[in-house]
Amino acid sequence: ATRVGAAPSAAPIDREITIRFDANVAPGLPWAFAPVERDLTIKVGATSLAHYPAANRSALETHANATYNVSPPQAGAYFVKIQCFCFD
Repeated sequence: ATRVGAAPSAAPIDREITIRFDANVAPGLPWAFAPVERDLTIKVGATSLAHYPAANRSALETHANATYNVSPPQAGAYFVKIQCFCFD
């Protein structure tokens, strides 16, 4: 499972990892939602920020919950979430 931390790692190591981002919207939810960058290469232990613009394509107000996961599940142990997954 993905871990939650209060602070980033002390220092990244000199090894890189490429993270691929995805986005899914529940059936029937009229939203446009996708990552700005599909892939991001960072040093192991470094912090990074991913942006996901979301747009309501309906003329009505909609509500939904945002969640995140790491796949495959075994990789989740190597990720530490230090900030919320939230929208403005």
